[in-house]
Amino acid sequence: MPDPLLAFSQDFFQETLNDVPNHLHDQIIDILKNIRRVDILQNRYESLKGKLRLFRRFRVGNYRVFFIYCRECYEEYDRVFQCFNCNDNYEKIIAFCVFKRKNAYNKLERKFGSRF
Repeated sequence: MPDPLLAFSQDFFQETLNDVPNHLHDQIIDILKNIRRVDILQNRYESLKGKLRLFRRFRVGNYRVFFIYCRECYEEYDRVFQCFNCNDNYEKIIAFCVFKRKNAYNKLERKFGSRF
């Protein structure tokens, strides 16, 4: 089985994770730590549509977790986020935020939509 991708998070991810019930924290972190390149290539984690198509997501309970695959950001968007250690290794993911399902996509667009 291929190794999981390296997983990092933005500060905003930590802030939004604090709004999630504690019993879901470990589940979210465990999923992020076990995402593999083959999962991305097989589209196991769905890409969003439209302006936010760089983001991928997964669901845990009533929450949506949004992340990017660095290779896609680098190759398709010329490093739109220019994250820390962007040039080190593109085989990693960066977790951006966790929002309650009801308003998740609107909040994501308000926070990051202007970068595209």
